[in-house]
Amino acid sequence: MVKTYHGACYCGAVKWEFALDKPEDGRTSLCHCENCKRWFGSNYGMLIKVPWDRFKWSEGSAEPRTHVSDNKGHALTRQFCGECGGGVRDFSDDAEGKFTYVCYGGMDDEARKDLPPKAEFFVSKREPWCQDVKGDDVYRPNELHE
Repeated sequence: MVKTYHGACYCGAVKWEFALDKPEDGRTSLCHCENCKRWFGSNYGMLIKVPWDRFKWSEGSAEPRTHVSDNKGHALTRQFCGECGGGVRDFSDDAEGKFTYVCYGGMDDEARKDLPPKAEFFVSKREPWCQDVKGDDVYRPNELHE
């Protein structure tokens, strides 16, 4: 059964949703790379990998701002609210059209309950005080391979 999850930025101006046939079709990950640490202003970024064609802007949503940067030879696009600055999603040029990565913190409670972390990336850059994500089925490559 298809389930639709909803999210919004801090001020609620930018709203989005995505639909998954089953929770396993979305993968929540912690990313410990330097880009995510700076983007999220934290010790890691937390994103949900969603099939590109399952993500859409909700009716009445404001248009997000877009920033594109060079990420080691690949374009990295990040979208955020122009009013409050809240992160919405990101994707690389390799992922565009296939997957988008939605900011976990902007999701409603139901999505956060249904989509716990199942992967950690760039674990070699994880802060020493940060604990592993619990679970025997958690994917933990040292570097990102996509």
